[in-house]
Amino acid sequence: MSRVSGYVVRAPNPLNPAKRVVLVGGWSTYGTVAAARWLVESGDGRSLGADVAVLVEASVLRDGHVCAPRLLRQENLGG
Repeated sequence: MSRVSGYVVRAPNPLNPAKRVVLVGGWSTYGTVAAARWLVESGDGRSLGADVAVLVEASVLRDGHVCAPRLLRQENLGG
């Protein structure tokens, strides 16, 4: 079993500052899956606060299954 990390960022849309964008990524494909899974299961996409960054971690089983991610850190962006 290995551990992976991923991130979710909700920030102003640079093309339309009245709107927000959500970026999901990871330090590997599995990290991106962990971040997306956290957003769907725990982040409740539409209720995730504006201007926030989240770091998550999850275990990956030998068969490639990404276990439920846990929140490592959440920070508000900007002032």
